[in-house]
Amino acid sequence: MMIRPAVERDAPAIARVHVASWRVAYRLVVPNDVLDGLDVDRRATQWAANITDSSSHTLVAEWHGDIVGFTSFSSTRDEDDDPKRIAEIQSIYVDPEFWRRGIGQLLVTSAIAEILAKSYQQVTLWALKDNQRACQFYELAGYRLDGKTKMETIGVPLEVVRYRKALAHDK
Repeated sequence: MMIRPAVERDAPAIARVHVASWRVAYRLVVPNDVLDGLDVDRRATQWAANITDSSSHTLVAEWHGDIVGFTSFSSTRDEDDDPKRIAEIQSIYVDPEFWRRGIGQLLVTSAIAEILAKSYQQVTLWALKDNQRACQFYELAGYRLDGKTKMETIGVPLEVVRYRKALAHDK
């Protein structure tokens, strides 16, 4: 398993993982017509733009030459947090065929190493409240709900909750 920075040519593979993961993880949360309508090509175009955007960073997990997961992170986008002190993990997805193999943990650990190198003091992330698998993953990794919520509409209104983790810097 290799974790490396994404490059623009990775966008189609990242999009494939993104769509496959959404279709499995959110099947009982997001309406089926929304999930079935996800377009890998459209997502690939979005990911190509994200990868070339210098304000965010994307890492991929590569297994025998295939991308099987990814994470992206940046300074916080939340107005109530300081973007100089707080980073945000914007996404973390693993191909469902590779779930429960430690890939998500490797991606998070690699992202945190880069976030620490940039001297951030905390990291946040947003998760669908009803995505129990993801919420459990974040809690096991030491993230805690910070009380902030918002509504997102993905076919239907869904509650999104914010997790936060303090980062320990070596002295």
